[in-house]
Amino acid sequence: MTEIAKDISFSKALLYYYFPDKLSLYVNSIEHLMQIMSRDLVKSIDKTTTATEGVLKLLQKRQAYIQKYYNLFESNQVISTELPEGLYEKFQRARTFEAIIIGSLLTGA
Repeated sequence: MTEIAKDISFSKALLYYYFPDKLSLYVNSIEHLMQIMSRDLVKSIDKTTTATEGVLKLLQKRQAYIQKYYNLFESNQVISTELPEGLYEKFQRARTFEAIIIGSLLTGA
């Protein structure tokens, strides 16, 4: 946490005020990234004209985010062998969100 606080120019005390431990910081970082990804996906898919183009765009964007933030996603393996409940919920919501997007692309809604 000391290194993280230094990297973002926060005091360690301030970092602990908002995030009581490294796991809560990690979960919140993943949640923030998922919100950014969701907005970007919707914006990109809105510009497509066919279901095939939309699904392809979704897969390309998803892959680009995974490649860009690989270290963040991979950190989960270092933190724990099992997903924390809060993080598991967020991944489930992300899967549901993607399923809704793909469903709407395929039904033309």
